[in-house]
Amino acid sequence: MSGSPSPIIRRAEPEDAAIILRWRLEPSTSHFQPLRPRTVDELRTRLQQRRSEPLDTTLDSEVQWTILDNGIPAGWVRLEVTSREHRVGSVGYTVATAHRGRGLATAALHEVARLALDPHGLDLWRLEANVASANLASRRVLAKAGFVHEGHARGLVVIAGARVDHERYALLRSDLFSHD
Repeated sequence: MSGSPSPIIRRAEPEDAAIILRWRLEPSTSHFQPLRPRTVDELRTRLQQRRSEPLDTTLDSEVQWTILDNGIPAGWVRLEVTSREHRVGSVGYTVATAHRGRGLATAALHEVARLALDPHGLDLWRLEANVASANLASRRVLAKAGFVHEGHARGLVVIAGARVDHERYALLRSDLFSHD
């Protein structure tokens, strides 16, 4: 592949529900993420709610984007503003198996981080991500996107009935915009 990948992220649409459900059911996704079971209708409703929320700099909120690989839906990135008071957000992402290994997740995280941490964007100061310790590919994605490993969280969440250790990563506004 020549050059770096240039995915386009767009706000996830209710029409994306069926493909998102397929990605959620991929073994490599469900193996590493504590995803609640959802129907297509439930996903469609959630996407409609998220889509109707403005990108607001004053509210705690959750936004989801679809990653496009040459116009084809290839994954998702989710940003949850966990504390507007402290200007902290949390990111999560998935790339469909057929689209992995081309840098799409890294590039999409760069785009979301720029929007989230920009003082003229969502005006957050810190983005956090937790990734299953055994998910080496996702850990590489975070490192390539500039996130710094901050520690190991033992038994952080339950996935498929078992407590799973996670690695904690964060990206600060000052990491991304050195002039701050």
